[in-house]
Amino acid sequence: AGGWSAGSSNGYKGIYAETDPDWIAAFQSSISAHSGIHAIWFASCQGVDEFAVVSQRIALPANARTLSYFSLPLSRESTSAGGQCNSPDRGTVLIDGVQVDALRLCEQLDGEGNPVNPGWSRRSIDITAYAGRIVTVRFAFESDIEFSSNWLVDDVTVSASP
Repeated sequence: AGGWSAGSSNGYKGIYAETDPDWIAAFQSSISAHSGIHAIWFASCQGVDEFAVVSQRIALPANARTLSYFSLPLSRESTSAGGQCNSPDRGTVLIDGVQVDALRLCEQLDGEGNPVNPGWSRRSIDITAYAGRIVTVRFAFESDIEFSSNWLVDDVTVSASP
């Protein structure tokens, strides 16, 4: 939970504990952090645009190869008839202002069209171009007024192996 800076157009904290009253009210014990009790939680409400960032300035080792994190997108934005995500809501990862990863946030549906929680997934980014440098890693979230979206991020790590 330490070392990160957070900002939100609607005053959200950015880093939450599972014991936080807002977390409990939103997820009613159905969602947990990937590990530990803290996670980055980007949230939005229907009817309000939201832009938020959580960032940290870090010194990457000379042998840094991969930045990994666990992602859990939760959204009420719909998919097209072909199953494609057409939502403007998205999460991005930037290093020194350069986008290195992005995902659109859409509701996940089962074969019968019912919403499902997709669960945590590990995402990895090649950061060899930044090895040995001091960089700002920024997770950014954008959501429009149409439907609410949430994006949870946890266990951000840098490793020397892919």
